[in-house]
Amino acid sequence: MNFLANALSKIHNNNAQGELYLTDIVAVGNNERRNVGVLIAENENEFHGINSKADLEVAESLMRQR
Repeated sequence: MNFLANALSKIHNNNAQGELYLTDIVAVGNNERRNVGVLIAENENEFHGINSKADLEVAESLMRQR
């Protein structure tokens, strides 16, 4: 099994929102002593979270502007 599929099976939704956080994959990699890192985007709109219809509208607007 590749790392991503394996890591996805190890993250849990035991948080206040009951959501899976893909950022938890970094912790999985770190716990398995893998080389992990982060990417710092030059533009904050490159990584826009979508958790509601309002967020989706904002993301759609940003994509149209591109």
